[in-house]
Amino acid sequence: MITTIKDFKINESSDNNKINIFFNSLFEFRQIAHNLHLTKSNYTEHMALGDFYEQLILLIDQLIETYQGQFGLLDNFNTNFSMNNDQSIVTIFESMTLWIKDEGKLVLTESHLLNILDEIIALSYQTLYKLKYL
Repeated sequence: MITTIKDFKINESSDNNKINIFFNSLFEFRQIAHNLHLTKSNYTEHMALGDFYEQLILLIDQLIETYQGQFGLLDNFNTNFSMNNDQSIVTIFESMTLWIKDEGKLVLTESHLLNILDEIIALSYQTLYKLKYL
């Protein structure tokens, strides 16, 4: 019998809806980066975004598989991403990185999960460096 996350009591700072929203938002961030990558003619931006979305999906996969290994299978993956074309790439990355940093620490409390979250945050800041200064 497959057990889903609904059968587990998640720590008090988290609930099923919050963790699903968080993981879905990571997928949305990856898709936004991929869409931006495909529309950029600037070589540096194109390469920085390509590196980002390729590495991010591996980290998201690692994070979710680790989470599910501890708490059970997740359900309700549903991404509905939208981009505000008026925002710069840097603005999008800065706001998404801050949101992931803040929200991730609310829904993930285990040190091994926070470690993977830190890798995602570091990747985001490394990409911001490339977008701003290269």
